[in-house]
Amino acid sequence: MGGRPTRESSVHSSAFEIWYALGPDRTLSDVARRVNKSVPTIHAWSQSFSWQRRLAHRERLISDLVATQVVEAETLSRSNALKICRAIIHRFASTLQDGSAEIDASDFERAIKIELLLRGRATERMEVIAAPAFAAMVERLIAVVEREVKDPTLRARLALGFQEAATGSIQADEAMSANA
Repeated sequence: MGGRPTRESSVHSSAFEIWYALGPDRTLSDVARRVNKSVPTIHAWSQSFSWQRRLAHRERLISDLVATQVVEAETLSRSNALKICRAIIHRFASTLQDGSAEIDASDFERAIKIELLLRGRATERMEVIAAPAFAAMVERLIAVVEREVKDPTLRARLALGFQEAATGSIQADEAMSANA
């Protein structure tokens, strides 16, 4: 067979499929041995019919398909869990109305939190003021007190109280940050 082939025949296609099926340790010599051709012939086929490019394309397709299947499975799992949460919530509401509540409030609360988690929402509300912003706010309050309060003793006591509060809050914020 002189030169590189220009049209892919079923023999060429089969050689590619054999090469692909050999997995990550594939070699052209393994393909040559299996199809009873020389290594230079198989090399020419692999170049002519872009085996490396086809391999990359196929692996991308498979990766995309697997990713899609994982997302679909996760979506189905979350959907089923949400249905269960809604059923628990509905059952609690029904039994609460007729006075035969079999689910206690903590079970109801857990169901609500699970539903929120499944929806990607927060289950707890915590408001934390960043320490620098809080300190700046305290400084502004002290400035207002110093400007508006005429009694020097009261002014000093208020300023000290604001500073102590700020120090306690900043320490609490630092402790929360360290525990996070």
